Amino acid sequence: MLTFSNNRLLAALLIPAASVAFAAQGQTTLFQEDFDGSFNAGDSSGNFANPNRIFTPDNNSNTGFSGLPSPIFDPGGSGTGRFFDYGGIGQGHSATNGLPFEAMDDSAGSFPPDVQGLIESTKTDNYFIMSDTVNGANGSGVIQIGWTNIDISGYENLQLSVDMAAIGDFEGSDSATFLYQIDGGAATPFLNAGLTNAEDNADTLYTIEMESGTVADRYFTPFFEQDEFDVLIANGPGDYDLDNDDNDNDITTGTLETTLAYHPDDNGGPDDDGIANNGRIKELTFDEPALDPMDVTVGTTEAYNVTNSFGNFDQQEFEAYSDPLRANGSVTGVTQLDDEYQTITSDIADTGSTLTLIFSGTLNGSGEIFSFDDVLLTGDLIAMALEGDYNGDGVVDGADYTFWANRFGGTTADDLLADGNGDGVVDGADYTFWANRFGNTASLTLAEVAELYSPTAVPEPAALAMLAAAGLIAGTRRRRSS
Repeated sequence: MLTFSNNRLLAALLIPAASVAFAAQGQTTLFQEDFDGSFNAGDSSGNFANPNRIFTPDNNSNTGFSGLPSPIFDPGGSGTGRFFDYGGIGQGHSATNGLPFEAMDDSAGSFPPDVQGLIESTKTDNYFIMSDTVNGANGSGVIQIGWTNIDISGYENLQLSVDMAAIGDFEGSDSATFLYQIDGGAATPFLNAGLTNAEDNADTLYTIEMESGTVADRYFTPFFEQDEFDVLIANGPGDYDLDNDDNDNDITTGTLETTLAYHPDDNGGPDDDGIANNGRIKELTFDEPALDPMDVTVGTTEAYNVTNSFGNFDQQEFEAYSDPLRANGSVTGVTQLDDEYQTITSDIADTGSTLTLIFSGTLNGSGEIFSFDDVLLTGDLIAMALEGDYNGDGVVDGADYTFWANRFGGTTADDLLADGNGDGVVDGADYTFWANRFGNTASLTLAEVAELYSPTAVPEPAALAMLAAAGLIAGTRRRRSS
C-alpha cells in the first residue's frame, strides 16, 4: 500500500494531464524571503530569524543596524565597527535603526541636497543590503546567504524572481550572484548582477532620480576630508599632526596622525587635468545643469592621497555614477540596475526533491551599494501520464494502439513513450497494458484538482473512486518528454 506524507507529492501523483491546465492559472509559490518574517521565517520577537537561513560571515544573524556587530563588519567583535562596510538585513528607512546615511535617500525629508541613497522614506519593510564587503574585518571579501531544505518535490519549471537595486561606480570584480543546489549536487549559478572588464573599461555614465525628483550624476565620497586636502594644498606633502598631540608640526585639528600626498593620477598625465600636483584629477560627468545623457564632459574633482592608522587611500571629493551593475536573468534578460528596485527573473532547469538557494556577493569600494528583496521561488506541478495514453491526448483509445504498433520493438527515447510497463522495450506486454486501460480518460475537472491539492483536503471516497477509475492511484508514473 502507498502512503503519502507530502502534500505536494500527493498532488503530483494524483493529477494527470489536467494538471497542465491547472498550472496555467499561475505557478505555485514554493519559497519566499522578504526578510520580514512573514514566510518560512521569523518569530514573534521580531529578530527575523529564519531557521533555514544561514549568513556567512554571521554577524549576530546580520540583523538590524542599531547595534554592533549586526550587519556591520566589526573586527574581532571590538564594538568599534566599520560603518561603511556592511552586509545584512536593513529595517526600513530610519537613522534610528542605524542604517548608514549613504544608503538612505533623505532628499524628500531631512536632507534635501542629498544625491546618494536607494532606500527611500516609503520603504518601510526589511531587505538585504551590502557595501564594501572587501575590508579588513572580512577576510574572504564575500558575504553569503544560504536557504536550505526548500521542498521542490513534484514540481518543475522552477523560476526565481528577485527585486534588485544598486548604485555606485562599480568594477569587474564586483558581483552579486544567486546559485542553486538540488539534492546536494553541485552549486549552479543562474542569476547574476555584475559587469565584465570591457563594460568596466567603457566608463558608462548613468543618473539616479532621488525621491525629491532631483536627478543626480555623482555622489560625494564619505572619506574625503576637506581639512586634509586644504593642508596638502597649503603646505605640500608630508607628515602632519592632525590630532593635536604635538608629535609633529600642528597645522589644524583633525582625528589622526596623517601622511598627506598628491593623488597618484595628479601627475599631469592622461588621467589628470593636465596640471601636475594641483590637487585635481579628471572625473567624467554629465554636463550640468542639463544632465543630458548624450552630453558627457570631462570634469575635475579635488583629490589627494592619505596614509593613516587604517591604511593608505586615494581620496577624491566626488565620484560619478559610472559602470552600473547589470543583472542577467534568463527570463528578464539584461537589466541595468539603479536606485529603483527592479524584478529580475531566471529559470532553474533542474528538478528534484530539495533545493538549497545561495546568494554570494562581493563589493570592493565605499559608495558601492547593492540591495535585494522579495525573493520568490515558484514552480509548476509535474503533469503525470494517464496510463496507456501513449500519445498524450488525455484518452486511451485506438490512436494509442497505432502509436504503440509504430514503435514495436523500439528502445529509443521516442519509442519508449509506448513502453507502458516501463521495462525498457516496446513489446506485447505494452499492448496488454494499453488494452486493460482502453477507454480511460483524464476526467478530473480543475475544481476537483484544486480541491485535491488543498493542504487540508482529505479525498472523499467518491473522489478516490474517480481516481481509481482513471487509473491514477496505483502505478502512476511521469510521462517521458518527447
